[in-house]
Amino acid sequence: MRPFASLADCPHCPLGKVYCHSPRMKGRGPLDHPDVVYVAEAPGNDEDQSGKPMVGMSGEFNDETMEKVGFDLSRVRFTNAVRCRPPHNGTPSWDAIKSCKPALIAEIEHCKPKVVIVAGGTALRAVGKGGTITDNRGRWFARGEQFYVPTWHPAALMRSKSPAMLREYVEDLNMAL
Repeated sequence: MRPFASLADCPHCPLGKVYCHSPRMKGRGPLDHPDVVYVAEAPGNDEDQSGKPMVGMSGEFNDETMEKVGFDLSRVRFTNAVRCRPPHNGTPSWDAIKSCKPALIAEIEHCKPKVVIVAGGTALRAVGKGGTITDNRGRWFARGEQFYVPTWHPAALMRSKSPAMLREYVEDLNMAL
């Protein structure tokens, strides 16, 4: 078992105690040296039932958008900052983020991607970057040998229906190519 599959921190997490259907949420895509690791927020209902991140409506929207921009999705690893679905698809608590953070960091370190796309505020907090996604999106930062690209979460784009936000998302994806 790889270290990022460990449930050692789950007893400290409010989600893992009562609400998680997929406590060993596996990523989607290659584990060994993907070009990109894409970190989303947390599973929705479709993800919780399937055990795979980014497979619901926002995942489908994201896949289509990334392919249009020019990503080879077979070279992208999709994962979540928080491995269990929050009640009512709410924003994960700081306790849940802290509990899952070691698994996320271990997964990124194992994958050794060139770029980490950080989608949304929860993912931004999970990788240890301060501030809001609004303040950080569009500005990459480096950690070790990886470049991190903070951007909007696809679900936020779908809710807002903002052409400006979609343009910014595409700009951020282009930055990550």
